[in-house]
Amino acid sequence: FCGSCNVASKVNIQNKILNDKHPYLIAMFQALQKGWIPPDVVTEEDYKNVKLNQDKKPHLAGFIGFACSFAGKWWGGYARSNVDRNYALNGKNAILEKMKTLQNAQFICHDFQDLNYNNCIIYCDPPYKNTTQYCKSILGEFPYDNFLKWVKKQSKTNIVLVSEYKHNVPEDAKILLEINSKKDIRDKNGNQLRTTEVLWTYNTEELN
Repeated sequence: FCGSCNVASKVNIQNKILNDKHPYLIAMFQALQKGWIPPDVVTEEDYKNVKLNQDKKPHLAGFIGFACSFAGKWWGGYARSNVDRNYALNGKNAILEKMKTLQNAQFICHDFQDLNYNNCIIYCDPPYKNTTQYCKSILGEFPYDNFLKWVKKQSKTNIVLVSEYKHNVPEDAKILLEINSKKDIRDKNGNQLRTTEVLWTYNTEELN
């Protein structure tokens, strides 16, 4: 669940394997590693054309679908630039800055359930439970129960750290870090929730 790599780009470690199930997102990062440079300007016509022909240039779709969309949501509506803000240029500059520490990372595109590691630190930032799902049209419904089983399994041979809202943390997990959210959220039923984001783990003995 590497997403936009806000965390991964700040981690100073030699061997980074960054996975996300979103194929267009990973295509963008792989293209950036090969020297592709995103556009400075994306018009509304460009936005519509790329959306209708995503598979012609998956890497471009990966960039425009997020960086040039309202609130950064996958094809969530064209974000109109103005004299104070150019969404394409801002997105380009942000992602190229991140690539300074991601150039040697390995980007892969798999369902987490197909991955198995040993002697690694695994950081997971999955869709938070009972919130609007990330790119559901492409990725489908997120299997939370299977995810928790997978985390327990991987925790036997790795250190696994998971981001989530505090009220969703499993009872048998250990919270390592709490950060109060700057804003409220609404669950899938429209109920307003005050939130605390946390980092939790099942590796209680190893991290004591």
